[in-house]
Amino acid sequence: MPDHLVGVAVRRFDSLEAWSVSSALAVKTKHVKLGSCVTDPHRRHPAVLAQTVTTLDHLSNVGPILGIGAGEAMNLEPYGIRWDNPVSRLYEAVKLVKECWAQPVVNFEGNFFCVEDALVEPKPIQKPHPPIWIAGNSPSTMKMTAEIADGWIPVCIPPDVYKENLEKILEWAKSYGRNPESIEPAILVWVAVAEDRDKARELKSYRERRL
Repeated sequence: MPDHLVGVAVRRFDSLEAWSVSSALAVKTKHVKLGSCVTDPHRRHPAVLAQTVTTLDHLSNVGPILGIGAGEAMNLEPYGIRWDNPVSRLYEAVKLVKECWAQPVVNFEGNFFCVEDALVEPKPIQKPHPPIWIAGNSPSTMKMTAEIADGWIPVCIPPDVYKENLEKILEWAKSYGRNPESIEPAILVWVAVAEDRDKARELKSYRERRL
């Protein structure tokens, strides 16, 4: 589910709240893994985000994926939400979410988030925790993926660039002492469905112009 305040679909800018919709879907399926593609560390405090994902983890038969990225100005600034230090904030948020899932009592002091003697219960069912996939095409977010994430979700890059960047992530993972095979490669691509090729291309080009 895209986690946006403003929609980004073709000719539509409405957007339902991602985790509420995912919770409704969770009770309807026994096989489909649900997740966000992606949320950000600006609109939800990491403790609230940890609780949100844990709730879906308990409701779902399969368990959710937390897809998270640095955020976008279009989804934040019109609403008075500051889009500052997005990559550093993302790194700290992921670390704190993991602490909320792992520790019985959470104490965390960072540059953006501080938590003191906090309880976040219950813990997730998935062990060691729901997978965290980081979205991003930049070197900084790819290195972050290699260090602390369980998966990588870049956006709309050609196959040769994807291959090159994934190889970098896997090499960086080794340098952090991680097993590269523990990182799940994924991708976000746009799909235009129509009755014929020309109509599909028209839909695709319209969306690209609006974005």
